[in-house]
Amino acid sequence: MARHAAPKIAQGGSLVFTAGAGGRLDNASGAIVGNDAIRLMVEGLAVELAPRARVNAVAPTWTETPLWKNMPAADVQATKERFSNTIPFKRTAEIEEVAQVYIF
Repeated sequence: MARHAAPKIAQGGSLVFTAGAGGRLDNASGAIVGNDAIRLMVEGLAVELAPRARVNAVAPTWTETPLWKNMPAADVQATKERFSNTIPFKRTAEIEEVAQVYIF
């Protein structure tokens, strides 16, 4: 999809992808392969499209979103606390904060 979109990006435009914290080597999970593949693709596309366009990936850690609405509230809270303990800010992001990264 990126290869088809790339020629249509205006001078100074950008492509923004979504990865996740599961793509880090210090966070071994089933998501590591997909997220690391996104990171590698973004790096390659960034070189390929520079300086005409930027290519970035947003890779937030666990964020409470409607995706978790069917999970019991206590489980959501436990997951949030578990991830909060691994993040330097000691809290997970809010949806609005993650959205601002895409806008930026």
